[in-house]
Amino acid sequence: MNEKKLDLLNEEIVKKLSEKYSKTVGQIILNWHIHLGVIPIPGTASIERMKENLAAIDFKMEESDYDLISSLDKKFIFCDGIL
Repeated sequence: MNEKKLDLLNEEIVKKLSEKYSKTVGQIILNWHIHLGVIPIPGTASIERMKENLAAIDFKMEESDYDLISSLDKKFIFCDGIL
């Protein structure tokens, strides 16, 4: 059986957007979700990571960049980030 996997944190497109916008990969992913109207619920025990996650709403990417991330769609459903 061919097992499909998607790891957004390590996708080259997401890494390049992280560099382009000078944001973390996590912020890019959270921002994309919010742009789609999805309410992501990231978990962390770190105050610094919590601040980083909240800063994901402080910027807007170009529409074409949101589309790039959306083009990675593999028709997966994530419950806890583990496939």
